[in-house]
Amino acid sequence: MAIKALKLGSTRKYESVYDEDRGTEHATVWIIGTLDSRTAGRIKDQATRFVVDANAPDEEVATVISTSEVNYQRVQYGLKGFERFQDEDGNDVAYQTVSKRHGGQSYQIVSDSVMQKIPQDIIAELAAEIAKGNELTKADVKNSGKP
Repeated sequence: MAIKALKLGSTRKYESVYDEDRGTEHATVWIIGTLDSRTAGRIKDQATRFVVDANAPDEEVATVISTSEVNYQRVQYGLKGFERFQDEDGNDVAYQTVSKRHGGQSYQIVSDSVMQKIPQDIIAELAAEIAKGNELTKADVKNSGKP
């Protein structure tokens, strides 16, 4: 079987492992999509920096990876909606997006005002789920002949 293309227009529903109502009709449902390879790569690359101490330029270069920023951007680009996500008063949070351009392409991303309401642990969990959309399946790896 050949390697399959990413399902860029598709979405899937996800319930957090942290949600006490997981598996019930009361759970918060996160609707996530797949990032295209260009966006996934840009997010990953922008979060990696190499730091040289100007006072000691011959010393080792430090590599800094901003994991939280990678997670934030993955969710901002990959979250396509939600159900039963409520604020502290029990009111439904409205899903809002803004338009952002990169590389000549326009993207609808989750607004910062919505992102700021999502707990950090949930952002990290959703980012990991979104990243899975860009991974080869076990069948792809098996068919490649690579260990």
